[in-house]
Amino acid sequence: MQGPRGVNAGRWMVAWGLLDLAYFAHYVVDSIGRGMTPLLGDLAAARDTAAVHGNAVPMWLAAASLLVYVSLPVSGVLLLQRRPAGAWLAAVQALPRLLLAVPTGAILLWPGGWATKLPGGAAVAIAIAVLLAAELFKLATLFLPRFRRGP
Repeated sequence: MQGPRGVNAGRWMVAWGLLDLAYFAHYVVDSIGRGMTPLLGDLAAARDTAAVHGNAVPMWLAAASLLVYVSLPVSGVLLLQRRPAGAWLAAVQALPRLLLAVPTGAILLWPGGWATKLPGGAAVAIAIAVLLAAELFKLATLFLPRFRRGP
């Protein structure tokens, strides 16, 4: 089934919505596990880093990542409801997610921390490749006609 303006509805939207919600839940649980308040703890850490280095770049990066993190449950719910707005929000999130390394489901590919056992350069290259592939695949499944099959 296809929604308005070329957006695909179906299993892919539900799957990406679940992954967005799962990653947001992972972020919240991880923040609490480290003794931080989700979202606010990141701002406080950025403020402290900015004070040490004497510039506002950490605050700008933290603000940008907070916008992405706050949009994750919104896109997750919209995609679960198979609404075109969820797909369009996912498209808007793609570049910031790549630049800020906020993965789409890529977190599920790191069981047991196997990537940390690789040499530093290889681990970074694999993480970037998986992140890029996941975002491109997500956009393809939401917008390309070949994925329109399914309920």
